[in-house]
Formats: sequence, C-alpha cells, structure tokens
Amino acid sequence: MFEDLFYIHRKTVEDVPMAFKRYVHAEIDWSIRHICITGCRGTGKTTLLLQHYLEAYNDVDKCLYISADHVAVAGIGLFKIASEYFKLGGEAIIIDEIHKAPNWEAELKSIIDTFKQKQVLVSGSSAIKLKKGKADLSRRLVYYHLKDLSFREYLELKESIKLPVLSLDDVLTGHVHCAERITKGRSILKHFNNYLAEGVYPFFAEGHNTYLSKLLNVIEKVLYEDVAIAADMKQVNIPVLKKILWLIASSVPFR
Repeated sequence: MFEDLFYIHRKTVEDVPMAFKRYVHAEIDWSIRHICITGCRGTGKTTLLLQHYLEAYNDVDKCLYISADHVAVAGIGLFKIASEYFKLGGEAIIIDEIHKAPNWEAELKSIIDTFKQKQVLVSGSSAIKLKKGKADLSRRLVYYHLKDLSFREYLELKESIKLPVLSLDDVLTGHVHCAERITKGRSILKHFNNYLAEGVYPFFAEGHNTYLSKLLNVIEKVLYEDVAIAADMKQVNIPVLKKILWLIASSVPFR
C-alpha cells in the first residue's frame, strides 16, 4: 500500500518553489496539531502545505502527503491510510482536497480523535462542503483561510519587488508617503493593470498563454463539482449558472 503512496508523495514534492510564500504562511501557528486551510481553487494551498513539509519534516517517513481525490487514496480510505502510517512511526499527515473523500467528516474526526498527538494538516477548496462539516469539526480543527493573490504578492512573485504590508491606518494617515515609496522608480500602474488582467491566481507564473485556460478550468470545476454536487443540482442546470456568471462579470457593479 505505502509503496505507491510514497511514490506519489515523492513525485508531488519535487520542484516545490520555496522562494515565495503566501502571506498566510507566516500567520499560521504550525505548532498546532490539527489545521485546516481553506481557499479558492488555484490560490496555492497545496504549495503552502508542501512548503511546510519541506521546512519541518522533509522525510516521507515522518510526514506523508496524500490527495483525497487520488484513486489510490479513495480505494483505501483516509482513516486506514492514517492509521497504518502512524503505526509505522509517522509523525504527521497532510490531506489535500479532503472534501473530495467520501464521508470525509467522519473519517477526519476518527483520525484526530484516535491519534491526538499526531499532526494532521488538511486543505479544501469547496466552501460549501467545508462549511457543512465545520460545525462538527470546529472543536478539533483550527481554520485558516487563504485569500486570492494580493497586488503586493503579485509584485513580489512576478517582478521580485518586495513591499511591506500596509495597514488601513498606514494608508489613511500616510498615503502620500506610502504612494511615493511604492511608485519610486517604477511603472506601478502598468503592473496594476497586468495584475487585474491575470494576477489574482499564482498559476500565472506557470505561463502567460495558459492563464486564461486554467482560470476557465477552475470555473468549470467549481460549477460542475462543488456547486452541482453540494447543492444536489442537475448538470443540465449548470449552463444557467454560467449565464448568470457571465452577466455579473460583464456588468457594472450592482447595488
């Protein structure tokens, strides 16, 4: 069983970028044993978890990464994998896209309740499913939400421009000084227009020509997998949601 899982793990952790980390990486208390990271598809949850793995463990015998939507994981079951792995001496397990697993709430609760001293890190991109399970798991998990890429993060990732985080008070009381510092020697408006066009999701770094197709794939997955399944909606009704989405995206902000 673990020969295949270890192979998948090793292939997944190859070439994980370490130079850039999302903002929430510094906000998470990684000493907490049971953590759930939520956020939209494509915002970098998997990379965030793998970066922590490389920093804290970097050994498949200590920490195992699995994705709940992989056929090998679905065929075995989350609790059985975690149970057998911890018996072998594993210290932590990372379960990506946990909401994809059947009966994931019960399986996760069993893992946490049975192995209280082990670290369990999970992620999920379906807000609907995760909110349904949060009521029962709120006492067991600490939740962190990963938002879309900020303009500050975009500049760091795309142009290697590092800027400090500004609070609302900073902007309100010292906006002139802040603006001068940010725009000094830079064509900041050009970068901002590029950010609006293709900078909200970090997968823009994988190639300009594929950004739009990947963004459309994210929309398709949300509609056909998250919304349709969670709301028990027939797939013939999905085109109606697409029309509504197009209406919202092509109109001025509604009141």
